[in-house]
Amino acid sequence: MERTKEPLSERQLARSIRPSHTPLDGDTVFALATGAVTVDPPTALPAALSPETALITAIGSAAADCLARAVLVGVVAAEPVAGIPSYRTMLPGAFE
Repeated sequence: MERTKEPLSERQLARSIRPSHTPLDGDTVFALATGAVTVDPPTALPAALSPETALITAIGSAAADCLARAVLVGVVAAEPVAGIPSYRTMLPGAFE
């Protein structure tokens, strides 16, 4: 299941940060699971699907939304550095 969630988060990074995955940007997503909660598979699941499909999809979708919000919070909170302007300095009227 771990390998399936990662691409969903990585795709969200690519949608939120352009360009993403360049050699110098450090955009990496880490995920951690404790396994403390168990979820029973749905009973009406087609035989061709893994019992974890619905759960992986729900978790991946929630993780992508969370990551998009985190990127937005980071962009809004960023301050200028080394002469590179921030969103706040470029559009100060957006915060009045």
